[in-house]
Amino acid sequence: MLDGTAKVPVSRKPCEEKPMIADIMASLDHSVQRILDAKLPRLQKVNGYERKLILIWIDHFFGDVSRVGELLSKRRLSSADVDSTVLIESDSRIGCVADPSGLFGND
Repeated sequence: MLDGTAKVPVSRKPCEEKPMIADIMASLDHSVQRILDAKLPRLQKVNGYERKLILIWIDHFFGDVSRVGELLSKRRLSSADVDSTVLIESDSRIGCVADPSGLFGND
């Protein structure tokens, strides 16, 4: 179990104060960024498929569609990056969190 003084492992700027792990958005932001850093370069190399999707399974108490969607909207993913990103929550609910290509509609 983490104590109340635990910090998010990496911040974007070396001199920037690392946020506490209790800062839910900072913790989710770090996790989302790690996923994108790992998956987007690999998707760029994928050819011969009609659609490129990222499926994220999350089992974080505060990791819901609205929060993850908010974080992904700041990254301004384009359809050149990925057609759509889908979040699967621990209770098996599924939600589209980023849909640059309009694959699931532009509602």
